[in-house]
Amino acid sequence: MFSPIVISYIQARTMLTERHACGQEIPCSLDLGLTEVGLTIQEEGVLLPSGDLLRWELLEEVSNTENSCFILHGHDLEKITYFSEQTNRVYGLMPTSAAPTLLVSGIPMHRIKDTTPDIDTLEKINAIKPIHGHILDTSMGLGYTAIEAAKNADQVTTIEVEPVVEEIASINPWSRDLFINPKIKRMIADSSILLPEFEEATFSAIIHDP
Repeated sequence: MFSPIVISYIQARTMLTERHACGQEIPCSLDLGLTEVGLTIQEEGVLLPSGDLLRWELLEEVSNTENSCFILHGHDLEKITYFSEQTNRVYGLMPTSAAPTLLVSGIPMHRIKDTTPDIDTLEKINAIKPIHGHILDTSMGLGYTAIEAAKNADQVTTIEVEPVVEEIASINPWSRDLFINPKIKRMIADSSILLPEFEEATFSAIIHDP
């Protein structure tokens, strides 16, 4: 699976603080904190392992934007923000100190006060332990719930009503397992309409967190 370069103000500020260290290599993340790579400081910007250059003016723009993540497209950093004609809402990826959250018309879809989306997800999963069999996640979002449930379940079916959200998840580094784990089945549909199509007793547990 293609892994795009995605950063936020957190990584941009790390790079900017090393701006004076021209010619030196610094460790920084290009996937919102999941891993670190070596980046070379140059006079015009930061040289990526791919040979692309993140210009200082672009990094300053990202540094001043705390509610959006950015993806590298060519030589530009673009906000991960999309408008859905289906729901007439704006969807975006918002950074936190750990896993990012999904913004829907400016509202975070995870608890982020005194916690992070990944910890928030663990608390939801703990509420249905022990996890076994076939799990249903009625509201996929960024897929954190499905990913965590799949660590112990035989299968996880996760449903998302908004195609734009699936597109954002495909960009989010923290959602990668949603697309590569064979135990996870993604469906784009309205859960309330789709659920009657399943046979009785299909699922061992259901997580409903819209």
